[in-house]
Amino acid sequence: MQFIFLFITFEILLILGLLMLAIGGNANNLTILVAGSLATLLVIATVGLAVIIGSKRRINSFLAFTTKLINRVIQIVRPKYPETINIARAQHTFNELHETIWCSRTITACSKSRCYLLLCKCG
Repeated sequence: MQFIFLFITFEILLILGLLMLAIGGNANNLTILVAGSLATLLVIATVGLAVIIGSKRRINSFLAFTTKLINRVIQIVRPKYPETINIARAQHTFNELHETIWCSRTITACSKSRCYLLLCKCG
């Protein structure tokens, strides 16, 4: 959880630094354009990942699509290995992240286990 907050703080500082650089006028316009595009892509990817981690159904569908796509691309280069990426390990990691982020909030909000089971939609 601390790593996530650290990463979000990094994004905020990156955007503030980019704005200060643009306002100061000391950087090339192409540099600001490329850095701004990368920063925007980073923010969109972070929000998209947060949306995906929010639901186990979205996690499963996203990982199924992504691993099939990547395995097809890798199969072009390595035809003897049809499944290079194991979907079970990736789903386990994302499900664990989902439970850590979304379910830990309800534990701190309500310490009773009965209330935890009612609020947490981890099942």
